[in-house]
Amino acid sequence: MGTVVALAGQVGGAKLAEGLQRLRGRDLCVIVNTADDYEHLGLSFSPDLDTVLYMLAGMASASAGWEPEGETRSVHGMMKLLGGPDRPVLGDKGLAAALLRTQWLQSDRRLTQVTLEFARRLGVQARILPMSDDPVRTMVTTEDGPVTFNEYFHELGCDPAVRAFSYPGAAEARIPDEII
Repeated sequence: MGTVVALAGQVGGAKLAEGLQRLRGRDLCVIVNTADDYEHLGLSFSPDLDTVLYMLAGMASASAGWEPEGETRSVHGMMKLLGGPDRPVLGDKGLAAALLRTQWLQSDRRLTQVTLEFARRLGVQARILPMSDDPVRTMVTTEDGPVTFNEYFHELGCDPAVRAFSYPGAAEARIPDEII
């Protein structure tokens, strides 16, 4: 049997990948959406990649599958106390991933390399790859104009109504060599 390739994003895609990993183990390659990646407080966040990694490592929270079990918010609480932003609500373990990802990306590692290393260290059997090392972003157009997906979801609470979506960077983005 050959390798099964799955496309995944957010919690639903992570749950699908979890089931496939149970069936296929190392014979699974999951290509994960990165169009919802964002920068916040100077850090690089890859929420869909992290969600898939946590789920396949068996450490995703049962109540909030996008974060690790036992997530705490000490840093977020202190940031708020010091006058930092309320949203997005950041967990300490998620911040650890963003801190390390940012450092490694700034030292000229590709997102693919960072993701493969995270997966290895978390004991994930399947091969987890970002859809691209190039930046692609989901833009949501509302009656008030365009905003990033992160702003629409976290800051606006998915309101007002969506008029259109666009994906800046998609036309130029290349698939990582590890996928081909």
